[in-house]
Amino acid sequence: MTRNTNTTTSRAEELRRRRLEQEQKRIPATPGVSGRTRRATATTPLPSRPVVVRNTTFGTPIHRQVATSNPRRTYYVALNTTGAELRLPAMPVFHPGWRLLSAAIAILAGIGFLSLAFSPFFRLGAVNIVGLERLAPTEIQAVTHLENLSIIEVNPGEVREAISSHFPGLEMVEVKVALPATVTIQLKERQPILAWRQGDKVQWIDASGVVFPASGSIDGLVTISSPEPPPVNLPQAENQPGAEDATAETRQTNGSGTLAKPVAVGPARLDPSILETAQRLAAHLPAGTPLVYLPSEGLGWEAPSGCDIFIGSDLSRFEVKLAAVQAIEAELNKQGIVAELINARNLDAPYYRAEK
Repeated sequence: MTRNTNTTTSRAEELRRRRLEQEQKRIPATPGVSGRTRRATATTPLPSRPVVVRNTTFGTPIHRQVATSNPRRTYYVALNTTGAELRLPAMPVFHPGWRLLSAAIAILAGIGFLSLAFSPFFRLGAVNIVGLERLAPTEIQAVTHLENLSIIEVNPGEVREAISSHFPGLEMVEVKVALPATVTIQLKERQPILAWRQGDKVQWIDASGVVFPASGSIDGLVTISSPEPPPVNLPQAENQPGAEDATAETRQTNGSGTLAKPVAVGPARLDPSILETAQRLAAHLPAGTPLVYLPSEGLGWEAPSGCDIFIGSDLSRFEVKLAAVQAIEAELNKQGIVAELINARNLDAPYYRAEK
């Protein structure tokens, strides 16, 4: 009985000894550390290992793996056991593309547009108007309608067109828009050389023949008096899109049976022959001599005696016509005849009309 007990005890000790040897083989031997310490270390967790990142597929048979240039990034954590690792869930690799960039740009543009439209920082105040001589800035502001507008609501082309159509006396109109809320209107007024008087209405004419309303007063202008408005030429929109349709419209009648008005582009200009004749007459006559125009007689002037002298609107043989009326006037004065009209429009048949 005692022998069986000793045999069982010896086997148990042998098993414990073998387990201890196996544990000692798993734990690396450290110099200066006793067996008891090694046994304690075997049950104590070691410090965490670094995380290893690999851009490769794992766990999939080679024949099933799909080649890709952007594999999912996989994270591995080394465990305390030698040769053992823990794979964490795969994280997708973020690669921003053109679509995401376009969306970001669109969002930023929308934010900027809303800021321009509703921010008081971009709200217009006073408009800078420069270059005026006779017109008042308030007259220009009355047709622009720019008060309290956002800077993005300003259309320079429409503003320029509105000013040019309301003020034909402006030779140049430029509209400049600048951030955050500045609008500058640069203007240049036409310089008149003639004044056309029709009763109480006065219009000015510049060197290019443009007719425009008078504003203020200018001394020394050659004045043409006439019961009729100045004969003008309206430029046609021949070279612009839709010109042929507009021309066809002028040949048709509207609902009332009257002809439609022709389409005109640009300011009205005085008949070039009348403009040139008036300039030549002003150069030959004493300064301040008033000119006269009648549609039936043409262009002429009022002599100091009160006689109206006409030479027509044709510049052909201008010098001969001028000499003819001067000769007729001298002859009438020699004979004591007071004439109220001398007409040399037709050199083949000049005539005069005496006062009754």
